[in-house]
Amino acid sequence: MNKLLLKLKLLLLLFIISNGSAQNFGDKNIPEIVLKTYLSQRAANTVKFQVNASAKDITAYLPKRHSERGDIDYTDYIQKGIDNHSIVLLPNFPIAVNVKGIKLKSNSTVIFQSNTVLKILPNNQNTYHILLIDGIKNVDIFNANIEGDRNEHLDNKGEWGMGVWIKHSENINLFSPKISNCWGDGIYIGNQHKITSKNILIDNAFINSNRRNGISIITGKNITIKNSIVSNTHGTEPQAGIDIEPNTNNDELDNIIIENLYTFNNANRGLLMVFDNLIGDNEKNINILVNKHKDYGSGIALEFYVDRGYKKILDNKLTGSIIMKGLNYKNNSKFPIATNSGKKSKITLKMGDVVIANKQNKENILTSIKKKEISDSFKSGKKLILTNSL
Repeated sequence: MNKLLLKLKLLLLLFIISNGSAQNFGDKNIPEIVLKTYLSQRAANTVKFQVNASAKDITAYLPKRHSERGDIDYTDYIQKGIDNHSIVLLPNFPIAVNVKGIKLKSNSTVIFQSNTVLKILPNNQNTYHILLIDGIKNVDIFNANIEGDRNEHLDNKGEWGMGVWIKHSENINLFSPKISNCWGDGIYIGNQHKITSKNILIDNAFINSNRRNGISIITGKNITIKNSIVSNTHGTEPQAGIDIEPNTNNDELDNIIIENLYTFNNANRGLLMVFDNLIGDNEKNINILVNKHKDYGSGIALEFYVDRGYKKILDNKLTGSIIMKGLNYKNNSKFPIATNSGKKSKITLKMGDVVIANKQNKENILTSIKKKEISDSFKSGKKLILTNSL
């Protein structure tokens, strides 16, 4: 137990150091008490997989005189090890990969050790993935540590360099991932060939300092994100901690659950929902539950765009419900909550407990009248900005 506590303290120190590299935007350190919760679970995961004797350490697939500094491209070696085994233990040191990234396979488990970092080599590509989950099922990933090249990228174009890219896959579990500095998003959940990803769990994630979004949910069924931190997102629009934003009328937002989310110092939004591109000939029923969302210091804690008329369709055929409860928003540089102008929809927004705190730390609990005003504005397409002062 003493060794575990010592390891936890060392991990906390390393996270604080790595989390403190300031950009022009002004990256800020996550509060220590928040990080402790994340690291405790990560350490518990480590204990679990240390007793997994069936895991194959694929360090054996590297050249005999391999580098342990993450400076040489070992993509093909790591890929071969993953292709040949169902349960793999990644090398316990930084591993560099190229823009092909590492592609996972169905019915597999991937374990990152305490010093494993999967980092992409600096490149000039506008699109990449470091870990690709494409058309597969039944995958568990423990303690992923993934690092992008945003500070070393060799071009200024594009915004689609993803840490983890999930396409039309199912039964995918990411436990305690740490993903930072990607040219695009930390995690992107989308589709391919009009097939929606489903049964995706992201538990105890720390997604920090990515350029476009921390996590993007483009389409999904039974997507759960819980006990997670998304922070310091900045660089190119939308700059949101989590962005729920379909691309086409073929996408789905069915049973999206976000629970115990902490968003911190994201440039534009903590949590963003945009439904313009979901509109089309097919009626779409949206089901989203957000239970316990804390935001500290993001530009806007929570923002909605429903139908700004981009599709030129009179009846947007959007139905369903969004339930928001246990919201706590503090010190937002712009304002806590916003709905934006657009057309009416049949989506119902239900607001539970909402606490707003201003920069002087004075807390205000939203009244039923104020919550109804937000819900009505959302449904009717009326612009409403809830200020810190209320």
